[in-house]
Amino acid sequence: SVWDSVGDSVRDSVRDSVWDSVRDSVYGQHDANWLAFYEYFRDVCGLIEQTDKLTGHWMIARSANWYLPHKNICWISERHNKLFINESGRLHCENGMALAYPDGWGIYALNGIIMKPEHVLTPTNELSPETVLKEKSVDIRRELLRKIGVLKMKSKGIVVDTIGDYELIDMSPVFTGINYAPHLLMRNPSLPDTFHLEGVAPQCHTIEQAINWRAGNINIRWTPAMLS
Repeated sequence: SVWDSVGDSVRDSVRDSVWDSVRDSVYGQHDANWLAFYEYFRDVCGLIEQTDKLTGHWMIARSANWYLPHKNICWISERHNKLFINESGRLHCENGMALAYPDGWGIYALNGIIMKPEHVLTPTNELSPETVLKEKSVDIRRELLRKIGVLKMKSKGIVVDTIGDYELIDMSPVFTGINYAPHLLMRNPSLPDTFHLEGVAPQCHTIEQAINWRAGNINIRWTPAMLS
């Protein structure tokens, strides 16, 4: 009851706040689609008076991004001057900002995942396995693993157990003062060319134990056929 009450209250508050802000915004270049509809009737059909109030929106849509108009002041966001995406249309740039604005602000991203600048700017041959393994976000770790390469990661560790596409690797050689650091290497079933490397409990000495630990019970028994 308390959780539902708090959840509803916070959700409603955030939603109302965000909605008020977005509702009061005008979207500049992102309004071009519907503005073009009315501009057609102005330019082609001669409906000048009927569309006069939209002319300011047309002007800004050609040169600016979102803006917040008030009575005596208008906050206007510049359009980005750099935009790099991958084949899926997600933000992606391997040597700089994937999205940048003229004032220098921007976003570093790999395959749609927001990254730290050093993750993108550090050359692959200078990116250490320790950096990858210390990253807590699964998505960021996946992109770092993709960048550094599975073979390079494996070469720094000791393979403890192997079943199918699963490998249990001791990555303790990468860390200082740790005798055993088991990590489970597994193929993503949705993205066959993508591997995940995830740390598991130090009690895990077999792939069976590692998968069971991830499922919440290290003592569950299974047969290899269950991996498929």
